[in-house]
Amino acid sequence: MGIDRDGRHKRRETGGKRAMYRKKRKFNLARPAANTKIGESRVRRIRTRGGNYKIRALRLDAGNFAWASENVTRKSRVIRVVYNSTSNELVRTNTLVKNCIIEVDATPFRLWYEQHYGVALQKKRTDGKTSVAKKDGETKEGSKPAAKKVVAKKDDKPAVAKKGIEKKDSAKKAAPKKEGSKDKKGEKKEGEKKEEEKKPPKGVILPSGDRATRKTKEVREKLRTRIREKNRHLESALESQLTTGRIYVCVTSRPGQTGRCDGYVIEGKELEFYLKKLSKKKK
Repeated sequence: MGIDRDGRHKRRETGGKRAMYRKKRKFNLARPAANTKIGESRVRRIRTRGGNYKIRALRLDAGNFAWASENVTRKSRVIRVVYNSTSNELVRTNTLVKNCIIEVDATPFRLWYEQHYGVALQKKRTDGKTSVAKKDGETKEGSKPAAKKVVAKKDDKPAVAKKGIEKKDSAKKAAPKKEGSKDKKGEKKEGEKKEEEKKPPKGVILPSGDRATRKTKEVREKLRTRIREKNRHLESALESQLTTGRIYVCVTSRPGQTGRCDGYVIEGKELEFYLKKLSKKKK
């Protein structure tokens, strides 16, 4: 006998049994649960009643997750299931279902945040200490870089030949140049140089009157990042997750029905609630 979704087998609210006046029907047909696990993507298409289709995900390893407060969505890798109010068995077996709390890779969100606000978040080690990004040339202890040794190249030519070359160079420098004439190397005239300096950079079209006041796209973007940096606000609990490289997410899609594992980043009071729940479990 197949799996059935009828309600005739259930008792009444008063506790009395219901009469089974008919057998199972095709429209009451049910199927085994998908029990979507974490792993390399494995999705199947199932034909349903009326010629429609369901997409059954047997394994998923990534999904699209929205950061609501920043209005950003990024694709990220699923690491593990952290909490499920239905059953701890679903947490133990890493089963993906709707409204379960999972842990995903925070790197895509951290990279976007640093680029958008122009702020480098300090990475946290496993021992709890924060590591600051090293500057170029600094040693491990943070000391100043050692002075570079200048090695003089040995010339194959004798010293006598050098003196002769120096005399020729000094004679060239002393000779007066005609105005507007070109050098042997093909240097441009002074008038042509001035005209090139007035021209705007490539890719920037400026009106004739406001050439001096207009700014390039790069400068405008830098100014925007400074304004964003002043107005930014990132809660400490979320910042600690971004620096450790793992962030908590709630799944809003149905992996067994749609074949996707999408959701949103948990923040605010909701994040506090789940952090308390997880801390109790650890104890």
